[in-house]
Amino acid sequence: MLAFLFFLPHLRGAPVGDDWPVFAAVGRAESAEPLRWLNPLRPGWYRPLSHAYAALTWRLFGREGAPHRLLGAVLFAATTLAVMRLTVRVSGEPRAGPLAGLVFATGATHAEPVLWIAAHNELLAGLLATVSLLAYARYARTLRGSWLLAAAGTCCLAVMAKETALGLPLAMASIAALLPASGAATERAGRGRLRTALPALVLAVAAALLVLARSGGGLPYDVSTHPLQLMGNMAFSGAMLLVAVPADGGLLHASFAPGSRLVAAWPAAAAAAALVGLGILALRWRAWRGCSSCRRGMGVAAVVCLAGMLPAAAIVTERTAYLPSVGAAMGLGLLLARLHRLAGQRGPPAVAAVTLLAAAYLLASTTAAQGRARYWSQAAVTSDAVMSQLAAAARVAPTGSTIVVTELPDRHGPAVLFLNAFPAAAEVWPVPAPVLVTAAAPGEGRVVALRYDAGPPPRLVPSGGAAPAATPRPPGGLRSPGRDAVPARP
Repeated sequence: MLAFLFFLPHLRGAPVGDDWPVFAAVGRAESAEPLRWLNPLRPGWYRPLSHAYAALTWRLFGREGAPHRLLGAVLFAATTLAVMRLTVRVSGEPRAGPLAGLVFATGATHAEPVLWIAAHNELLAGLLATVSLLAYARYARTLRGSWLLAAAGTCCLAVMAKETALGLPLAMASIAALLPASGAATERAGRGRLRTALPALVLAVAAALLVLARSGGGLPYDVSTHPLQLMGNMAFSGAMLLVAVPADGGLLHASFAPGSRLVAAWPAAAAAAALVGLGILALRWRAWRGCSSCRRGMGVAAVVCLAGMLPAAAIVTERTAYLPSVGAAMGLGLLLARLHRLAGQRGPPAVAAVTLLAAAYLLASTTAAQGRARYWSQAAVTSDAVMSQLAAAARVAPTGSTIVVTELPDRHGPAVLFLNAFPAAAEVWPVPAPVLVTAAAPGEGRVVALRYDAGPPPRLVPSGGAAPAATPRPPGGLRSPGRDAVPARP
């Protein structure tokens, strides 16, 4: 319930950024398109389940952003429940489940995948991957074929939702290696252990074949794949997950600018200090001594986090940190549960110390997450205002003219407004006149300048690309009185 309510105040507003091209693509899709989505050799992203999800939600909700984001909050809440169950399943520690769920629900990196509709593929992949691991943990305990079929099926669906789930077989292998079978399936040495690990190996081979089949196209992003760069990216992603460091380094840097309110810096510093304090207690109390099930659970949690990072190691974003955050929440939940149990043996002062450190950590993480959610909410409201302004301008545009947009607001902190949105945004809204975007405003630009140019409409380009020069206006050319600079309400 907390995970669902967390984002409820931030659902309003129009789509932003890549939401528009996604809606335009599924809106133009033909009836046979879903069959082509299943072809693993098809150019472009291999995300057939996410494409089907986007097509279905587009037909249900259209361009209204709130119901799309509400469904994203539901998927997020379902993943939180699955994280709770998985943590208890792999550790045998009942207290760890609710604590892991609390850490996951308040995670600082979750605003982007929940509130950015184009990133809902991460929500789908994260939920299916967590359910797959839960089923595989059950299979490792019982060796029942029904649980294996459930695990394999949801694993395949997770990969079909987003390629960030390609590391899932590695997480399954950790479960096979670390979790003992229950009493009815205790043939662990030899054939029993092989029977547990073999499905994970088969799925790993299938994932490797899929990667090889699609490797000819190269990476869709112009990023470095040097091993040191990839390791640095993974280390930074770990800092995002554990101590609320924002993916946008500029946001953290801006917190130290004169007159700033340290909106990004203080939650990260507070979370880091609280986590260091918890780590010191764990070392002093030798938290993992005498608890083999806790050690196994921490091992699985670490591998789940690593398996989520590896497929997306070339980039650092909050949305691609969603699946790794499952492992991070499991590990932190186990740490808090173990420290709480040990503190109870040491008396009220120890319990108070653990409780204060845990509360400080959760408060810092919640503050960071809510701050980023407000950025995305503000971006959606601004998007709504800008698109309404464009539509109103188009209705009074002189015949044959083109609306030229300059100083288009493109960012609100970490939230993307219109990067890659045009020309799809004008098609989906729709705006009944040609629109040319010549430039995006730097930073959090809040002014949209419009003018009407006579002549044939120029070629439309994405706002982030190299736009052609605006068509020059003839002397005394067509203009809309008072509309050369119309501010969009932020």
